[in-house]
Amino acid sequence: MKTVLLAFVAATSTAHAQQYRAVWAAGPNDVWAAGENGAIGHGSSQSWTTVNSGVTATLRGVWGSAANDVWIVGEGGTILRWNGTAVRPVQPPVRADFIDVDGCGPNDVYVLGQSEDDRQPPPLFRWNGSMWAPQALGVAFRATEIALTCTAVQGAGAGGGSVVVVGATYFDPRPTERRTVGVVARTRGGQWVTEGWNGRAITDSTLGGHGWTHVASNGGVTLLAGGDSGNVLLLSGRTGWTRLPAPPAEFERIVVTGAGSPVLVMQDGFARLVQGQWRMVGGPPQQQAAPSANTQAEIERLQQRMSALGEQIQRAGGMPTAAQMQELQALSMRMMALQTGQSPDASLQELSQGAQAQGQQALAAAQRQMTLQFASQPGVFAPRTGADFYVSTRNAAVMHVTGEQSRIVYSMACQSAPQLCR
Repeated sequence: MKTVLLAFVAATSTAHAQQYRAVWAAGPNDVWAAGENGAIGHGSSQSWTTVNSGVTATLRGVWGSAANDVWIVGEGGTILRWNGTAVRPVQPPVRADFIDVDGCGPNDVYVLGQSEDDRQPPPLFRWNGSMWAPQALGVAFRATEIALTCTAVQGAGAGGGSVVVVGATYFDPRPTERRTVGVVARTRGGQWVTEGWNGRAITDSTLGGHGWTHVASNGGVTLLAGGDSGNVLLLSGRTGWTRLPAPPAEFERIVVTGAGSPVLVMQDGFARLVQGQWRMVGGPPQQQAAPSANTQAEIERLQQRMSALGEQIQRAGGMPTAAQMQELQALSMRMMALQTGQSPDASLQELSQGAQAQGQQALAAAQRQMTLQFASQPGVFAPRTGADFYVSTRNAAVMHVTGEQSRIVYSMACQSAPQLCR
């Protein structure tokens, strides 16, 4: 048991070559992840393959319209496309650092780049099946993420969905004051509109009052996250934006499931919005209850007696008598019973079975806790339907979360301990 657990810890703590920053899944058995040093992984818990990207740039976004059509973007103008057989480079429209990709179909794909400075709008392009069409966002700001809601809404070349790009810029109302301003650019009525900031002044105190670091859309719901301390959360509704309760803990990413449920992804678990309140799943490992004072005193007494017996045996030449052997066995069984919480009258076989069961339970608990260690800045993806989502971590692991359960899709530990990933 300890060997398996240590193998998992070692593999997840020393894997630096494949730090995944983005994930997309056509299904539980068809998952893509991409990250640093051009790393791309593809497959399932039963068969995971390292895919040759042909690049060494950091890859920051993955999205696919189908199992045989997957787009991957990254720094230095990197755009790659999986055609069902191989990953091929795609000629970029500009040599920008691409930070995100999303779409609603094979001929409706958006790639978002980072502007070179705060004086330029972020480069955004839409692939229409034959060419890249630039999207004029109009306002200069530093973009962070893009999200699409794939509906029948048309507008601004949006194809089959509406598009939201978020970010922030800086505003100096006074020579001695510098404020962070939020920017939300989205399609509306056939045009791109920018809310929160028009390039000269804050136009909406709700959207412009905080810089935005994350956006997620799904199931007709859009969630924004940002603020100077990272604790401002806004949820879209029919009457506008509604501010949500403060997060229960520091979070790394946000995601909205296909059922329209907002989720905060943290380093040690996640939180779902349930009836207007955040419900935590995961958290720090539960510590095993300490033995009572009487039990601890009894354990110490047994240890002292076993030590005294050992000294007697050594003084007598190192060969225990039959009585001493019998007493040592009785002391050992009593010690095991106290340590595992079993009956003092249990047989050696019963004690061994109980200890083994406890070890298995401890390993299962450790496995579950480790699967909830999502690490910093993981990639996230939620399918268009259902309440599940995927998390790609920076420790070379990919998780699939269903309800309150998380399962390892891939980890380097799977190679040395396959049972962890079944």
